[in-house]
Amino acid sequence: MKTKLLFISSILLLSSCQKSIEGFKKNFQTTDRDYVIEQFSGGKLVKTYKFTGTLNDSKGSDGFYFYNRDTLVELSGDLIIKSTN
Repeated sequence: MKTKLLFISSILLLSSCQKSIEGFKKNFQTTDRDYVIEQFSGGKLVKTYKFTGTLNDSKGSDGFYFYNRDTLVELSGDLIIKSTN
């Protein structure tokens, strides 16, 4: 009985760890990619960003953030995000 309970507990623990790892991978990009981000206002293109790096979403927001050279850029609103790799 103890062996069975220990086995079931181990399975539940491992499945919970797997979900945490998947959530981390989904929330944080871990490798650099080439991006083109187009920002729109009133249906018109107002700014285009091209960079190689990581793009992450802002928790609790519709925004994204990334580094463009040495500058932290935070965007929200009407965006088209393209990754070329």
